[in-house]
Amino acid sequence: MVFSNNLLMGAAGQSGESYVIDQSIRFNDNDSPTLQRTFGSTGGNTWTFSCWMKRGNLGKNLGIFYALPSVNSGIGINPSDQIIVADDGAATYNTTAVFRDPSAWYHIVFTGNGTLNKVYVNNVLQTLSGSPNIGSGINKAVNHKIGEGALGASNGPYMDGYLSEINFVDGTELSPTDFGETNDDGVWVPKAYAGAYGDNGFYLTGATAADLGEDFSGNNNDFTSSGLTTADQMLDTPTNNYPTYNSISTLGTLSDGNLVLSIQDYACPITQSYPTSGIWQTDFELDVVSGTDGAGVGVLDYSLFKYRTNDASYTDGSLTWGGSYGFGADGTLNSPSAYNVAYGSNWFTAGNIISIIYNANVGAVWFAVNGTLQNSATGAEIESGTTANAAFTGLSSAVYTPFTWSQNSAISMILLNETQQSISGLTSAKLLSTANLTDSTITTSGSFTGNVNTNGPFVFLNGVPTAMTINGNAVTFGTDADKLANGFKVRSSSSSYNSSGTNTFVVSATDGSFADNVTAQINP
Repeated sequence: MVFSNNLLMGAAGQSGESYVIDQSIRFNDNDSPTLQRTFGSTGGNTWTFSCWMKRGNLGKNLGIFYALPSVNSGIGINPSDQIIVADDGAATYNTTAVFRDPSAWYHIVFTGNGTLNKVYVNNVLQTLSGSPNIGSGINKAVNHKIGEGALGASNGPYMDGYLSEINFVDGTELSPTDFGETNDDGVWVPKAYAGAYGDNGFYLTGATAADLGEDFSGNNNDFTSSGLTTADQMLDTPTNNYPTYNSISTLGTLSDGNLVLSIQDYACPITQSYPTSGIWQTDFELDVVSGTDGAGVGVLDYSLFKYRTNDASYTDGSLTWGGSYGFGADGTLNSPSAYNVAYGSNWFTAGNIISIIYNANVGAVWFAVNGTLQNSATGAEIESGTTANAAFTGLSSAVYTPFTWSQNSAISMILLNETQQSISGLTSAKLLSTANLTDSTITTSGSFTGNVNTNGPFVFLNGVPTAMTINGNAVTFGTDADKLANGFKVRSSSSSYNSSGTNTFVVSATDGSFADNVTAQINP
């Protein structure tokens, strides 16, 4: 499935905070995506691999970087969301920590020195279950694959998500500080690698859409791509993080870098929320439809929303909409105060583009279909804050997140996170991405409705909790809850942390707002 057309230059800027990465490569595991190259010579056992990774689907095997001789060597992720190192096919070693934050980017550095392999994530040396020593695979005259591992004699598993700034240095064991640094906000960010690459070294940026495996190291060590198209060159990068559907908050099926949602009778929000000021636009394309017109898009308040993965009790017409405000495919509005209110035209046809426009300055929402505002609204009135023809008003008291929902229908919806549908008279609406965000307040206390399940609620904070309590109980990250770049995910079924009613939380320390391009988080 292709729906992006990005014509971009390579990474630009200076090292440090001014270093800008312009594109990434999207890997959709359903397409068997691979970049591969057989090294022209046998190098030594000393080398460094570095990349930035944003996860797609969680809870499955995926390959990041492997050499595939008669035995396989490399690094990937297992179904427990741990990083694994394959030691020449003889054994695999996994990290203690788990990596299940799909909202932002991880920096991974994987090294060999002839004796021991090391894995760093976000400049933190990871503890492994053993001591791998890859000596006969990586950096030898064998096939090397990016985005694919190996399962015995079969192909795969394949990467699902995004990779950016892919560096391989032949002959030197480097540290994460050769590829990244801590900025003034205390956030680990990319910087340009300035050293030599060695004979087998390469630098893949995805800057050439027609040749995503082009090497920019100067060595001409180009990789051949398969299962990738020009549409897999993306704007989503470690220096400008775009929203995707939130894979920890859906029972639907996600694909194409979590930009395509297939869903029936549930809802799925995205990973970023609207700021409390400005005018914002989010576009969706209805791709596949089956059944009636029981589907829609809208905005929700995470803290009140009831129609989500941990609430499967939905029956038609009895939904407690909580903090959600939706525009159904039959043209009606649904909110906490009213259900099936006439508003606009029926848009339940594949190919239609539905836009959410949110003026945070006045707390109002409008909807458009294929660029036409509904209910006789105009772009000029949105710009001025006139709300007479708005779908919803009075939404200034909470932070709202775009979402897609379905009832009695099977749909596939594409989040058009990097493009913007033109709407007449609307000139100042911005897309959600961290480049468009400004530092804003991180939520440090609040409540959520629990479900007494290890797949507990997600709570949006607009930043990273570094210490917190739930119901007065100290949280152990990775056990009771996962900390994420944009909030936390409850992982405990204990009533101490996840009772069936209202649960309260207090965040006693935070680590940067989401606008700071905070890294995806490691748990524990």
